[in-house]
Amino acid sequence: MASKDGAYDRHDWDSFEDTAAANGVTLVPEFDAPAHSLAFIRFKPSLGLNNGDSDHLDLSKPETTAFMKSVFDEFTPWFRGPDVHFGADEYRSDKPRYKTYFNDIAAHIRTLGKHPRAWGSLSLMTSDTEGFDRDVTLNSWNNSWYGPQATKKDGYSFINTNDALLYIVPFASYYHGHGLDGKYLYDNWEPNVFPDGQSVAPKDPQLLGAMSSVWNDLTKSSYTELDVHKLVEPTFGVLAQKMWSGANSGVPYSDFMSTVRKLGVGTGLTEVATTLATPANSELSAGQPASASAGTADAAFDGVSTTKWQSGPGDHAWLRVDLGRPRIVTKADLDWAPAHGRDYAIQVSGDGTTWTTVARRTDRASAGSDTLTFEPVTARYVRLVGTEAARKQDGFALWSMRVFDAADLALHRPTTASSSEVPSLGPENATDGDPASRWASAYRDGEWIQVDLGQVQPVRRVLLDWETASGKDYDIQVSDDGTNWKTAAAVRDKPAGARVDDLTFAPVSGRYIRMQGIKRTSSFGYSLRRLEVRAASPATNLLRR
Repeated sequence: MASKDGAYDRHDWDSFEDTAAANGVTLVPEFDAPAHSLAFIRFKPSLGLNNGDSDHLDLSKPETTAFMKSVFDEFTPWFRGPDVHFGADEYRSDKPRYKTYFNDIAAHIRTLGKHPRAWGSLSLMTSDTEGFDRDVTLNSWNNSWYGPQATKKDGYSFINTNDALLYIVPFASYYHGHGLDGKYLYDNWEPNVFPDGQSVAPKDPQLLGAMSSVWNDLTKSSYTELDVHKLVEPTFGVLAQKMWSGANSGVPYSDFMSTVRKLGVGTGLTEVATTLATPANSELSAGQPASASAGTADAAFDGVSTTKWQSGPGDHAWLRVDLGRPRIVTKADLDWAPAHGRDYAIQVSGDGTTWTTVARRTDRASAGSDTLTFEPVTARYVRLVGTEAARKQDGFALWSMRVFDAADLALHRPTTASSSEVPSLGPENATDGDPASRWASAYRDGEWIQVDLGQVQPVRRVLLDWETASGKDYDIQVSDDGTNWKTAAAVRDKPAGARVDDLTFAPVSGRYIRMQGIKRTSSFGYSLRRLEVRAASPATNLLRR
């Protein structure tokens, strides 16, 4: 009606309804009035308080309610779902007429064949809730405006939309500007849980469920819908788990988030991709055991942007993550809170005792993201060592620390072999990213496995994670066409048993990479849990929240 940057027509809306229906989603449209009504007032200024200089409608004029009824008359036939939301929140003027408006619009929506919904605001809109239409589903969004206990006492059905736990205002200093606290919600929250002693009993018949909200308060900020996706996705799985099942699943949060990362975004989505993983880089540190000189170390590795590690006062502190086994490390991403480091270093270790500095930062001036990239190095432990804090009284504080290896060029690429012991031990198991699966060849020397990288590109490193049936003598070969091969590395006299061969060689270009077996270490064939291929230089693409 008053939009200067486009609008939805009936065809657009039908497409939304079609998409929603195809994916099991019901849309609940909302026209919020009599507050938050600037669009209506710009369209017809005479409807607004103070001669239109307000975002509140003037309910003293009969034409105001008549106009809003006409809006619902016009658009309700567009909507296929059973509910229509009429807002009715945070109106701070003319309380007696507010009740009349609330009741008139609720009744009018029912005459249009829909069930009305509204935001719970009655505690501050009236001294007595008697006389308000009870056949309305309310969003209980704030304990002061109309908390769940008051809503339940008055007989309303309601939805948990509590602002203190479930609101996001992107990049604001309030209402979870960095995203919801997923670990807290996973460990402590259920749809019946409200803060400040306002919880209701599980499965309360008046409680219909829960809902999280994103509010774009910062209208002049330049963030995009994809930026909002990055804030929402880390807790989308947690909310789905809790809103569908309610009770604690008994699965640790880190394990749950590992499953969420594997799932990624919904099937068929093309405009959004998961922000929890990326094919360009492999995050090694998420959910891994962590320790620190002080503070809760795990908060920096839990994948949640609202929890942080805080060292406490002083200029010296450290934060360490155990990657579980030796890994090729090339990069660390740090997302500093306001208590950021001024001088600090990234160190690596194979045993957690002897440390080597691989990157250093001095005179950092501000909080926010910092990326330290270094030459590939094999390490099991990675730590941040702070030597000077920007604010000595606060020490060091990180929203997250993320450790990466270079891109595994072989991950999920087409993989073939000269043989497989049985079909379930096929060559694709070596490049599926799952360390529990494996390829196994026939029981003879000279078997091979190769991966197609998709295009000719430079490589310098191959990692072979052998099962007990390992190779004693073998070559790493490369080819541009899969027919003509050249040897990049010759490996001889390796010991029997399971092991990891991390091979670095002079950069060589090729589309196909092959392990050409020569001699086995046992009477079995060759068996690989992982075949990984790394580029000729460290990965430079960043994995951002």
